[in-house]
Amino acid sequence: MTIPCPCPSPVFARLPDFPSLSQAIGFQLTGLVIVFIALGSIWLLLEIIGRLFKKASLAAKPAPGPSAAGAGAAAAPTGVTPEAVAVITAAVHQTLPGKALRIVNISTPVHTADWALEGRRNIFSSHKVR
Repeated sequence: MTIPCPCPSPVFARLPDFPSLSQAIGFQLTGLVIVFIALGSIWLLLEIIGRLFKKASLAAKPAPGPSAAGAGAAAAPTGVTPEAVAVITAAVHQTLPGKALRIVNISTPVHTADWALEGRRNIFSSHKVR
């Protein structure tokens, strides 16, 4: 008793019911190649889109004015003292000698105590009291 193929495609209808070992390996290798081609195509598409976004963000960035270019490290961001900027600058130049370096941004760390307390509260509230 043969069961008719539910596949409407003539390609699937020509597949054997019980393929040999070499045919099974061929099917698996073909499928693997198709999957790798699909993943490679997706990767390539995402790379192209990423480069387009990078070009768009660079084109949209305004050029620095003469006041920003001359300020250098003297203009400390809010929350960072000029002494801290000097120490960080000296540490960077001491660590990487002989290279022309420019510090672009120094920011203060975000206080995460509230998030830690919230996570701890979630963990403790998920436990059953005995």
